[in-house]
Amino acid sequence: MSKPRALIVGTGIAGLATALRLYEIGWEPLLVERASSRRSAGYFIAFF
Repeated sequence: MSKPRALIVGTGIAGLATALRLYEIGWEPLLVERASSRRSAGYFIAFF
């Protein structure tokens, strides 16, 4: 039996965390990102 697969669009913190968790539970995640490189100004993460 093959592993279930998931397509994750975006390699920000949410996409990476989702891919990692899916991999841990036996899924085969595929990450895709439109940007060719990291943002030079950095990233903003807010917790409310």
